[in-house]
Amino acid sequence: MDEKDWLLLATLARSKSITRAAESIYISQPAVTKRVKLLENEFQVKILIRSNEGIQLTEAGKYLVQYAEEMIRITEKAKKDVKNIYHKKEPLRIGIPRMFSQMMMPAIMGQFLKAYPNIHAQLRSGFSSEIIQWICSGEEEIAFIRGDYHNSAFFSHPITMDPICVISRDEVEIDELPNLPRVFYRTDLQLSSLLDSWWKKHFYGCIPTAKLEVGDSQACVYTVKQGAGFAILPLYVVNETDRKDLHIQALLNQNGKPIMRKTSLFYPKGHMTDCARCFVDYVKEMFPSPLCSDIYEWREASEHEEKA
Repeated sequence: MDEKDWLLLATLARSKSITRAAESIYISQPAVTKRVKLLENEFQVKILIRSNEGIQLTEAGKYLVQYAEEMIRITEKAKKDVKNIYHKKEPLRIGIPRMFSQMMMPAIMGQFLKAYPNIHAQLRSGFSSEIIQWICSGEEEIAFIRGDYHNSAFFSHPITMDPICVISRDEVEIDELPNLPRVFYRTDLQLSSLLDSWWKKHFYGCIPTAKLEVGDSQACVYTVKQGAGFAILPLYVVNETDRKDLHIQALLNQNGKPIMRKTSLFYPKGHMTDCARCFVDYVKEMFPSPLCSDIYEWREASEHEEKA
């Protein structure tokens, strides 16, 4: 007995007629009669009795009809439950660096959710060193990471490359930095180590004459604008308006090249949810190659704008 037999028996019980049952399930009367005979042979019982008034179910037939109706209910519930499980999507969990969540993520998510309006996303911001731990533990499924992090369990796709810069309200010479007050802000350990390494290579044994510590990069930029000192930070945290009020110099390595810091999309090499795969594909299409912030190109564009 299978699902078609369940439907046949339940229909016969309701219609009390082979003719009407055949019409209801869109098969011929002989096919109905043949199937009933096969069921009677299978169970070695008489299922129904024909009369001038139609058909009557035997006790065995009534039992099989009850069984068939129960199986139909169970099957329909199973189909519904499986469908609900399939369509019940967990939220897309994304880890993002603090400043990236303010500077770039709104535009990325705005465009993505416009293309995929049924996806629900949860964003969690923190330092990149924290975010790496989140995706490794499974707390977040995918993440944007600042800096040079590597993990064999994840693919990485570069999104942006931007220079580390010295910003100040007034023009300063790089060699003068140890004699000037410096504004610090709480940042990722990897970036702090990068800046400390650069400082030690250029000014070994020297520390700024005075320093001021603030909470985050935006407070740092504002404090520098007030003339409290200089700061060293990635260019992308300085918005276009603030750049016009500041003197900005790229930090150079020993080869005279700007020191760049990248942002990458990290996603697992193994299983991903459909939502995560959609997001990864969308971002990779949006950023086929890293978006580079060039301090020199920006400066030339600013000068051209002023002349115009």
